[in-house]
Amino acid sequence: MSDVRTCSICGKEFDADSIKSLCYDCRKVDRHLFGIIRDFLYDNPGASVNDVVEHTGVTSSVVLKYLREGRLETVGEIKLLNCEICGKPISYGTKCTDCQHKMDHSFQAVANVKERNTKQKMYTTTKKK
Repeated sequence: MSDVRTCSICGKEFDADSIKSLCYDCRKVDRHLFGIIRDFLYDNPGASVNDVVEHTGVTSSVVLKYLREGRLETVGEIKLLNCEICGKPISYGTKCTDCQHKMDHSFQAVANVKERNTKQKMYTTTKKK
């Protein structure tokens, strides 16, 4: 059974075949825009966001979206994004490495507790007569 979702860009409903939140048409456009940026950056390593926007025609909001998704990364002193948790400047994604590590450690601890709890044996508190 397929999962019906609403595209986060165009609002069209589609049968989800993955965890993507984009319909087929918007995914196709998204891949095309990312390809334009990727090709420009291969030819112009270290270009600024303004350079990318000016030379590719892709909007800055799309570039920032790719930075948040971790598909692009800024290089150098200037960081365009901030960690969602602590506010520290980051070059890509939504969390700094410290906060991501803490989250991963917390999730692993919860998973370990769940695993231990499922392996425990149970007994009745009353003795058999």
